[in-house]
Amino acid sequence: MFLPLISASASVFAFGLSLGSSFGFGLRLVAPIGFLILVAVALSSVTIVKAHQTAALTVFGRYRGHLDPGLHVVPPVFSRTYPIEMRTQTHRTPELEAVNREKTRFIAVVKTAFTVSDPETVFFEVEDYQKQLSAHIQTTVCTVLSETEYEANERPAADLLAAEIQAHLEEQAADWGIEIIDTEFETLESE
Repeated sequence: MFLPLISASASVFAFGLSLGSSFGFGLRLVAPIGFLILVAVALSSVTIVKAHQTAALTVFGRYRGHLDPGLHVVPPVFSRTYPIEMRTQTHRTPELEAVNREKTRFIAVVKTAFTVSDPETVFFEVEDYQKQLSAHIQTTVCTVLSETEYEANERPAADLLAAEIQAHLEEQAADWGIEIIDTEFETLESE
């Protein structure tokens, strides 16, 4: 009569041990995973902005301001930074061809130095300011060269043309938060 009761209590005791041991094993597995997740979240909340950059900070896709160079703690996981280069940059055009009204063919390579003067405007006004500026430089060079009135045997004044190109570039680039520092011809040939 007591034998079935003893065996029933022994099986309940054994079930309790196995449940407790599996719970202990689960706790030993969950603790390191939780620690790794905590470390990953902590690391995602730290961002470093290089000395020659500034960074636009967005949280949940909303603009929250610019970060100066240095170490910053930002909201983890849901924030993103967009670095913006603040050093003077140089853009060199590929070889460009233009034909003016006198049917003179020009071949030109232009080098332009620029810097970001307003990072907030650069962030909001232009998706990729370097690509946009490159396209604008090439278009401006071809436009200015096609409007010149030089004959094929005349040597165009490269300095005057470069100054005219720079004036056109400065007008548009200012709206994008970019300052054009210098524009010069590497190559300017007419045929």
